[in-house]
Formats: sequence, structure tokens, C-alpha cells
Amino acid sequence: MLRRVLHPIDLSPQSQEGAMWILNTVATPRSSLLLVHVVNPEAGLNTPNLVRDAEEHMALLEEALRSTHDNVSSLVLAGDDEESVAEVAHTEKCSLVAHVVSSEDDPLPLVRGIPLPHLLIPRGDDGSLPESPLFAKMVIATDLSPDRTDAMLEALRRVAEGQADQTVLLHAVPLDDPSAAEDLIMAADEALQAVKESLTSWGGTVSTHLVSGDPEEELPAVLEELAPTLLVLGLSRHGEMWGLLVGSTAEVLIGAAKCPVLLLPA
Repeated sequence: MLRRVLHPIDLSPQSQEGAMWILNTVATPRSSLLLVHVVNPEAGLNTPNLVRDAEEHMALLEEALRSTHDNVSSLVLAGDDEESVAEVAHTEKCSLVAHVVSSEDDPLPLVRGIPLPHLLIPRGDDGSLPESPLFAKMVIATDLSPDRTDAMLEALRRVAEGQADQTVLLHAVPLDDPSAAEDLIMAADEALQAVKESLTSWGGTVSTHLVSGDPEEELPAVLEELAPTLLVLGLSRHGEMWGLLVGSTAEVLIGAAKCPVLLLPA
């Protein structure tokens, strides 16, 4: 999964810090990092000058980053931000899109446009990036749908197997029908235990956390309590239709998470 990482950047003073975080925390010796900046063509006749200035800035950034990792490249384009980044992700055969996002950013439009794993890296209000090791405590939120769960875990295994010190499987059981609550909770617990068993070979400790009630209300509070260093979510994709099914629960969790969020096609 980490073969070729695409990182959209805005050329802000924090750009180098975000790219360096990705190299130090996410990339492996075999990974390559592609930095992409898109210039808005609404600048009109000044667009070529902005592209040229951005290319000079990116060249300096590349040089600084290569002191940490040899395989860093950059690309500057003029066009629509979301469409351009999606096209580059496809043509450059990228395997992961890593975004640094602040509290006012909405990363979902770009996520919806690129059917690849995405890593959302939150920047704190003070401008800081996460300090804890990415896989120190990994929480996997699952709806326990067999096909989707299997697909998500297979994608996750390629990057996380042997990495996590702690893994928590998280599931919420909606109680729309109180008369069936006990049966639903027992069935969910049994399914969680089966998934837990499949992860024991990954290393580290594996536990489960089952809650009942409205997922959009219950899960954010549980997430704050668990304090993960990485939240993993599987997002539905039907054929080429990725991200159109980013559910409301996933959106709530993305908004509530104070840690990096890994979104996997499932």
C-alpha cells in the first residue's frame, strides 16, 4: 500500500513539516513520495508565473526532504484541485493519498474523487502534528459486514501487520428494535470475537469494544475515551463508485477523531 504516496500540498510554511511527518511516520525505505500542488487557473494571464514560482518552491522542498528520503518528487499543475489530484493519483499509480488537514478543512470531496486508501493527518489548532507513533494504538471501526470487513482487513494487513502495539475492534449495535437487542448484541459480540481471532497473528494485543445505541451518538464519545493513535475506517465502494457511499457515521467519526484516520476501500 505504501509503494507510492501522493501528498497534496498548498505551499504554506507548514508544507515541509507535513511532508517530513509523512516520510518519518508513514513511508518505508521502498516508498516514494510525490508532492502535488495545483494552481487555480482563475489567476488568468498570471497563471504561468504562479506555476513557475510554485515549481521553484517545490524544487527547494524536494531538496530539503531528500536529506531524509531519496525517493521524493514533485509536480505542479494548473486546473481544478480535486480533478487534477485525482488524475495524478491514477496516472502515477499511487497507492495512498496522505492529506494534512486542519479543523476547518473538508477532505471528503477529494476522498470521494480518488478510489484509493487515504490517510487524514490532523493539524492541531496550534499547528502541531501528531506526535505518538502511528500504530501505537489502532482502533478499527467495523460494521461487521463480512465482505466489507474482510476487504478492509486485507488492505490493512498489508500496511499494519506487525506494526500495532494495541488493536481495538470497535462496533456499535443500533437498538432500533429493543425486543431484539439481546440477540443482536450476542451476535455482534460473536462476530467481533471471530475477527479478533483473525488478527492475533498480526502481533501486539487485540481487544474488542462493543457499544449499543445510535452509532453517530455513541461512537464519538467512545473514540475519545479510547484515545487511539490511528482510527481505521472502511468506506463502501461498488465497482468504480467509491466514496459516494461515505456514510454519515463515517463522516461523524472523521470529524470527531483527534488522531490520523486511515480510510480504506471496502
